[in-house]
Amino acid sequence: MINALSTIRRNNAEQNARTVLLLIDEPELYLHPQAIAVVRSALKKLSTEGYQIAFSTHSGELVGFDDAANTLILQRTSENGTLALPRLAEKVAEEIEDAEKQATLLFEFSNSREFLFCDKVLLVEGSTEQFLVPHLYRFLFGRSLIEDRVGLIRAAGSGNLPGCKRVLNSMGIETRCIADLDVLLRSGTATGLVGVDDPRRLALLEICVELAQAGTIETGDDGWPKKGLGHTSETAFAVLAAEDGATDAIADLASDALRLGYWIWSKGAIEKHLGSTQKGLPEWKRILVKLKSNDVESIPDLDGIKAAITF
Repeated sequence: MINALSTIRRNNAEQNARTVLLLIDEPELYLHPQAIAVVRSALKKLSTEGYQIAFSTHSGELVGFDDAANTLILQRTSENGTLALPRLAEKVAEEIEDAEKQATLLFEFSNSREFLFCDKVLLVEGSTEQFLVPHLYRFLFGRSLIEDRVGLIRAAGSGNLPGCKRVLNSMGIETRCIADLDVLLRSGTATGLVGVDDPRRLALLEICVELAQAGTIETGDDGWPKKGLGHTSETAFAVLAAEDGATDAIADLASDALRLGYWIWSKGAIEKHLGSTQKGLPEWKRILVKLKSNDVESIPDLDGIKAAITF
């Protein structure tokens, strides 16, 4: 049908000056993903040949990065009824221009379906959170993320968190970043999570100096823990987090970051809160066995994990 409309349009010179409005309700119905991609491409082509096209959809595959500015998201809640989120054409276009890499990442199909049809988004940086958070959420609340209209997106690195968050917030989607301690301490001054001269930050840097002088960890040129002396960067930050003099300062800084939409793993990374010393699928499966057998005694900070994934 779409190809026929295109052919008719090209062959009918008398109507070329007219714009035809084409309204389609859920063009993706009953189609497999490859066919949906074909339909999307065909509609895009048709829109350049004298047709103005508007469609409703429940498929992220029909909304791409290039179409973000023309997308209107409708939500319905028991508190507010049906409402339209801010028009993307005005607010999101500016953010996409400033964070093009992150916007492209968000509008990949696997990610777009996580936020286009959700009210809230958990934005994570690591593979451990991406794999385990859905299972932890179901265990803690008895419901899936999607049942509560919560999306989960991996930002593929901490550097993408701020840009992704800005784009999502500009759409009116409540977003929480879940990040390791180094995102707060090493990158926090650049992202506005902590001031350069914040006394709590300076106190933590002094503790790093003491740990380095004691031969416990190595520090980089910026003064923060780095890989070395048998530690990964992540475990070195965990050593810092375990110091008595560091605990309160980290907790205070993490509390400030939460008000800005960032949950920081105060023990260094999620693994410490799970009581895990390793990464990877075998370890994740071991934790899933714990959850299925209700063996929560061996998970040292289940309350902290619950707080992290609760808006």
